[in-house]
Amino acid sequence: MKTTNRIDSGHELSIFLYELMAANIEIPSNITLEIDSPLFESEINEIAQNFSPEGESISMKRFEYMGNKVTFKSE
Repeated sequence: MKTTNRIDSGHELSIFLYELMAANIEIPSNITLEIDSPLFESEINEIAQNFSPEGESISMKRFEYMGNKVTFKSE
């Protein structure tokens, strides 16, 4: 598994998690993945806006993805 790639989208995060599963590597439940990607954060926030009531602003900083806890790195 390469360690120089970046995760900048939900698709790339899915691939990463599937590669871990294929290698029989399980992320413990007390571990949160911290992602430093403004592009991915923007993508997640745009998706969240589609599910929010009209006019309500949502900022996703923490969420679960494929059963894993994910947070975006804060500055």
